Amino acid sequence: MKTTAIALFVMVALFAVTVVAQPKKPAAPKGLTCPVSGEAIKDLKKAPSVQYEGRTIYFCCKKCVGEFKSNPAKYAPKQMVRCPVSGEVVKDPGKAQTSVYQGKVYYFCCAKCKPQFDKEPAKFAKQEETPTSNQHEEHNHSHSH
Repeated sequence: MKTTAIALFVMVALFAVTVVAQPKKPAAPKGLTCPVSGEAIKDLKKAPSVQYEGRTIYFCCKKCVGEFKSNPAKYAPKQMVRCPVSGEVVKDPGKAQTSVYQGKVYYFCCAKCKPQFDKEPAKFAKQEETPTSNQHEEHNHSHSH
């Protein structure tokens, strides 16, 4: 009986240690948020969207699309996504190439920018935080999106 109690105690203790020591799931990468509600958009491929001034704007739900359409100028600037390498507006984040750096999703205007970012992500992530008038002189390819 004593052996069974000890064995049971050891099993419970091991289970408790396993549960407590289990690594936490990493937070979902920070990406786009709905310009109306501010909620994270979990799946751009399934998210409702509208075309506005040559860009695709994504929303968390259809209700927010209606609100956006009632006053697009109020909400559109809230989802202005810029390429961290060129500084250009990413016209359709849902179709853009992306990289995740320090838990944040970065969207690229073209296939040439992603490899530059991936080579030196800290450099471009820092530049994005402190934009300048002439962001990236070495970025000279033309865009015909």
